Amino acid sequence: LLANFVSQETYPRVLHNGEWTTSDTGFEIEIIDDISTITSDTLNELRTVLSEWSDIYKTYRRERNEQRENTFQAGCSIASQCLTPRDETLIVGLELIDIMRTDIACLPLEPNHWVIVRHNNQIISLLVADSEDIEDNRYGSGSVEISASVSHPNYVLNPENEGTIRGASTAAFMAFAQHMKAKGKTKLYSEVITQPSAKVKLNLCFSHKKDEL
Repeated sequence: LLANFVSQETYPRVLHNGEWTTSDTGFEIEIIDDISTITSDTLNELRTVLSEWSDIYKTYRRERNEQRENTFQAGCSIASQCLTPRDETLIVGLELIDIMRTDIACLPLEPNHWVIVRHNNQIISLLVADSEDIEDNRYGSGSVEISASVSHPNYVLNPENEGTIRGASTAAFMAFAQHMKAKGKTKLYSEVITQPSAKVKLNLCFSHKKDEL
Protein backbone atom coordinates (compact mmCIF):
# COMPACT_ATOMS: atom_id res chain seq x y z
CA LEU A 1 0.00 0.00 0.00
CA LEU A 2 1.30 3.44 -0.94
CA ALA A 3 -0.80 5.50 1.45
CA ASN A 4 1.77 5.20 4.23
CA PHE A 5 4.83 4.97 2.00
CA VAL A 6 7.66 7.38 2.83
CA SER A 7 10.51 7.56 0.33
CA GLN A 8 14.07 7.43 1.66
CA GLU A 9 17.19 8.61 -0.10
CA THR A 10 19.30 5.68 -1.27
CA TYR A 11 23.02 6.26 -1.75
CA PRO A 12 25.35 4.10 -3.84
CA ARG A 13 27.66 1.87 -1.82
CA VAL A 14 30.78 0.81 -3.64
CA LEU A 15 33.13 -2.03 -2.68
CA HIS A 16 36.66 -0.65 -2.52
CA ASN A 17 39.63 -2.56 -1.08
CA GLY A 18 37.27 -4.95 0.68
CA GLU A 19 35.19 -2.23 2.34
CA TRP A 20 31.81 -0.75 1.44
CA THR A 21 31.98 3.01 1.07
CA THR A 22 29.33 5.57 0.16
CA SER A 23 29.97 7.04 -3.27
CA ASP A 24 30.41 10.77 -3.66
CA THR A 25 28.34 10.46 -6.83
CA GLY A 26 24.65 9.72 -6.33
CA PHE A 27 22.33 7.68 -8.50
CA GLU A 28 20.81 9.33 -11.55
CA ILE A 29 17.20 8.12 -11.79
CA GLU A 30 15.01 8.56 -14.84
CA ILE A 31 11.33 7.57 -14.68
CA ILE A 32 9.55 7.07 -17.99
CA ASP A 33 5.77 6.77 -17.81
CA ASP A 34 5.43 5.63 -21.41
CA ILE A 35 8.44 3.82 -22.84
CA SER A 36 7.16 4.44 -26.38
CA THR A 37 7.95 8.15 -25.96
CA ILE A 38 11.70 7.80 -25.35
CA THR A 39 14.27 9.15 -27.75
CA SER A 40 16.01 6.90 -30.26
CA ASP A 41 19.30 7.44 -28.42
CA THR A 42 17.86 6.15 -25.14
CA LEU A 43 16.15 3.25 -26.92
CA ASN A 44 19.43 2.22 -28.54
CA GLU A 45 21.19 2.56 -25.19
CA LEU A 46 18.65 0.24 -23.55
CA ARG A 47 18.96 -2.30 -26.36
CA THR A 48 22.74 -2.28 -26.08
CA VAL A 49 22.76 -2.62 -22.30
CA LEU A 50 20.22 -5.46 -22.28
CA SER A 51 22.12 -7.27 -25.02
CA GLU A 52 25.39 -6.96 -23.07
CA TRP A 53 23.76 -8.13 -19.83
CA SER A 54 22.15 -11.06 -21.63
CA ASP A 55 25.53 -12.10 -23.04
CA ILE A 56 27.09 -12.00 -19.57
CA TYR A 57 24.35 -14.21 -18.13
CA LYS A 58 24.55 -16.61 -21.05
CA THR A 59 28.32 -16.96 -20.65
CA TYR A 60 28.02 -17.78 -16.96
CA ARG A 61 25.09 -20.11 -17.59
CA ARG A 62 27.00 -22.01 -20.28
CA GLU A 63 29.87 -22.51 -17.84
CA ARG A 64 27.49 -23.63 -15.09
CA ASN A 65 25.72 -26.06 -17.43
CA GLU A 66 29.06 -27.70 -18.16
CA GLN A 67 29.82 -27.94 -14.44
CA ARG A 68 26.35 -29.31 -13.70
CA GLU A 69 26.74 -31.92 -16.41
CA ASN A 70 29.95 -33.10 -14.80
CA THR A 71 28.27 -33.17 -11.38
CA PHE A 72 25.32 -35.13 -12.76
CA GLN A 73 27.60 -37.67 -14.36
CA ALA A 74 29.53 -37.94 -11.11
CA GLY A 75 26.44 -39.06 -9.21
CA CYS A 76 23.81 -36.34 -8.83
CA SER A 77 20.77 -38.64 -8.99
CA ILE A 78 18.20 -36.06 -10.09
CA ALA A 79 19.14 -33.27 -12.47
CA SER A 80 17.09 -30.67 -10.59
CA GLN A 81 19.05 -31.42 -7.43
CA CYS A 82 22.14 -30.14 -9.19
CA LEU A 83 20.64 -26.66 -9.35
CA THR A 84 22.24 -24.19 -6.97
CA PRO A 85 21.01 -20.71 -5.98
CA ARG A 86 23.49 -19.33 -8.51
CA ASP A 87 21.95 -21.51 -11.24
CA GLU A 88 18.50 -20.18 -10.36
CA THR A 89 19.81 -16.60 -10.42
CA LEU A 90 21.23 -17.15 -13.91
CA ILE A 91 17.94 -18.58 -15.18
CA VAL A 92 15.82 -15.83 -13.66
CA GLY A 93 18.21 -13.08 -14.78
CA LEU A 94 17.88 -14.16 -18.40
CA GLU A 95 14.10 -14.43 -18.09
CA LEU A 96 13.80 -10.89 -16.72
CA ILE A 97 16.06 -9.48 -19.42
CA ASP A 98 13.94 -11.25 -22.04
CA ILE A 99 10.82 -9.60 -20.58
CA MET A 100 12.44 -6.20 -20.97
CA ARG A 101 13.71 -6.88 -24.47
CA THR A 102 10.24 -8.07 -25.49
CA ASP A 103 8.72 -4.93 -24.00
CA ILE A 104 10.97 -2.80 -26.18
CA ALA A 105 10.37 -4.95 -29.25
CA CYS A 106 6.59 -4.51 -28.87
CA LEU A 107 6.67 -0.71 -28.94
CA PRO A 108 4.39 1.17 -29.22
CA LEU A 109 1.93 -1.56 -28.18
CA GLU A 110 3.32 -1.87 -24.64
CA PRO A 111 3.53 1.67 -23.17
CA ASN A 112 4.84 0.49 -19.81
CA HIS A 113 6.64 2.41 -17.10
CA TRP A 114 10.43 2.14 -16.99
CA VAL A 115 12.88 3.29 -14.34
CA ILE A 116 16.50 3.73 -15.44
CA VAL A 117 19.18 4.00 -12.77
CA ARG A 118 22.59 5.29 -13.77
CA HIS A 119 25.81 5.80 -11.86
CA ASN A 120 28.55 7.89 -13.44
CA ASN A 121 26.42 8.00 -16.61
CA GLN A 122 26.30 4.20 -16.90
CA ILE A 123 23.05 2.23 -16.65
CA ILE A 124 23.34 -0.21 -13.75
CA SER A 125 19.72 -1.07 -12.93
CA LEU A 126 16.35 -1.19 -14.70
CA LEU A 127 12.78 -1.60 -13.51
CA VAL A 128 9.67 -2.17 -15.64
CA ALA A 129 6.07 -1.85 -14.43
CA ASP A 130 2.87 -2.45 -16.32
CA SER A 131 0.79 0.44 -17.55
CA GLU A 132 -1.66 1.61 -14.91
CA ASP A 133 -5.03 1.04 -16.56
CA ILE A 134 -5.40 -2.74 -16.86
CA GLU A 135 -9.04 -3.85 -16.88
CA ASP A 136 -8.47 -7.29 -15.39
CA ASN A 137 -6.18 -6.13 -12.58
CA ARG A 138 -7.17 -8.42 -9.71
CA TYR A 139 -5.82 -5.95 -7.16
CA GLY A 140 -8.31 -3.32 -8.19
CA SER A 141 -8.16 0.22 -9.44
CA GLY A 142 -5.03 2.14 -8.53
CA SER A 143 -2.80 -0.95 -8.43
CA VAL A 144 0.34 -1.24 -10.54
CA GLU A 145 2.39 -4.40 -11.12
CA ILE A 146 6.19 -4.33 -11.16
CA SER A 147 6.88 -6.89 -13.85
CA ALA A 148 10.69 -6.96 -13.91
CA SER A 149 13.73 -5.52 -12.18
CA VAL A 150 17.35 -6.26 -13.04
CA SER A 151 20.74 -4.87 -12.12
CA HIS A 152 24.12 -5.20 -13.78
CA PRO A 153 24.84 -8.96 -13.74
CA ASN A 154 28.42 -8.49 -12.53
CA TYR A 155 27.08 -6.91 -9.33
CA VAL A 156 24.59 -9.76 -8.89
CA LEU A 157 26.84 -12.70 -9.75
CA ASN A 158 30.10 -11.37 -8.30
CA PRO A 159 29.07 -9.14 -5.37
CA GLU A 160 32.51 -9.40 -3.73
CA ASN A 161 34.39 -8.01 -6.73
CA GLU A 162 36.12 -4.65 -6.55
CA GLY A 163 33.86 -1.87 -7.75
CA THR A 164 30.57 -3.64 -7.11
CA ILE A 165 27.76 -1.16 -6.49
CA ARG A 166 24.82 -1.76 -4.17
CA GLY A 167 21.58 0.12 -3.72
CA ALA A 168 20.54 0.70 -7.33
CA SER A 169 17.57 -1.66 -7.26
CA THR A 170 16.36 -0.17 -3.98
CA ALA A 171 16.72 3.33 -5.42
CA ALA A 172 14.60 2.33 -8.43
CA PHE A 173 11.83 0.93 -6.23
CA MET A 174 11.87 3.96 -3.95
CA ALA A 175 11.69 6.44 -6.82
CA PHE A 176 8.95 4.55 -8.64
CA ALA A 177 6.83 4.09 -5.50
CA GLN A 178 7.04 7.79 -4.72
CA HIS A 179 6.17 8.64 -8.33
CA MET A 180 3.12 6.36 -8.33
CA LYS A 181 1.96 7.71 -4.98
CA ALA A 182 2.15 11.25 -6.34
CA LYS A 183 -0.01 10.13 -9.28
CA GLY A 184 -2.67 8.85 -6.88
CA LYS A 185 -1.94 5.14 -7.15
CA THR A 186 -2.68 3.03 -4.09
CA LYS A 187 -0.71 -0.20 -4.41
CA LEU A 188 2.34 -1.80 -6.02
CA TYR A 189 2.60 -5.56 -6.30
CA SER A 190 5.08 -8.02 -7.73
CA GLU A 191 5.61 -11.75 -8.06
CA VAL A 192 8.33 -13.34 -5.94
CA ILE A 193 10.89 -14.86 -8.30
CA THR A 194 14.03 -15.35 -6.20
CA GLN A 195 14.87 -15.18 -2.51
CA PRO A 196 17.17 -12.14 -2.98
CA SER A 197 14.35 -10.38 -4.82
CA ALA A 198 11.92 -11.22 -2.04
CA LYS A 199 14.34 -9.92 0.58
CA VAL A 200 14.72 -6.59 -1.22
CA LYS A 201 10.95 -6.17 -1.52
CA LEU A 202 10.32 -7.06 2.11
CA ASN A 203 12.93 -4.49 3.13
CA LEU A 204 10.93 -1.97 1.09
CA CYS A 205 7.82 -2.77 3.17
CA PHE A 206 6.05 -4.98 0.65
CA SER A 207 3.74 -7.45 2.38
CA HIS A 208 4.00 -11.13 1.56
CA LYS A 209 1.06 -13.03 0.06
CA LYS A 210 1.88 -16.58 -1.01
CA ASP A 211 3.98 -16.21 -4.20
CA GLU A 212 3.51 -12.49 -4.50
CA LEU A 213 4.51 -9.32 -2.72
